[in-house]
Amino acid sequence: MKLTRALIIPTEGMPTTTLVASPEGDFINATVGGWFDCVRGERFHGYVNDTGLIDGLPFNPIASIIFGRVICGNAILFGSFSTENEYDGHEHHIEENIIEGVKRQWFLWKHNADEREMRASI
Repeated sequence: MKLTRALIIPTEGMPTTTLVASPEGDFINATVGGWFDCVRGERFHGYVNDTGLIDGLPFNPIASIIFGRVICGNAILFGSFSTENEYDGHEHHIEENIIEGVKRQWFLWKHNADEREMRASI
């Protein structure tokens, strides 16, 4: 059985990697909590809740920064290119440098959010 490494970006907490045996509709639906829509980056693509904003799901700051639009609810990212560096429309392992970049973005967001809370309490 082939496992595909994906990156889950929750609305709360640090993004985490997971190995997915069958990265298809049912798994994606369960991960994002409902009907999903595909969003794309340069070397990766992801799935987000299609009606997250309408349904009042929590804002996802990291997914919003990455995709440059408001994302509400959890997101999941996959690599877009095969090991032969070809775009074939399938889910592939998310690249390590993308995982590190997303986690770095989370740390920056978290640090700034903590700093904002500290200033607000003064």
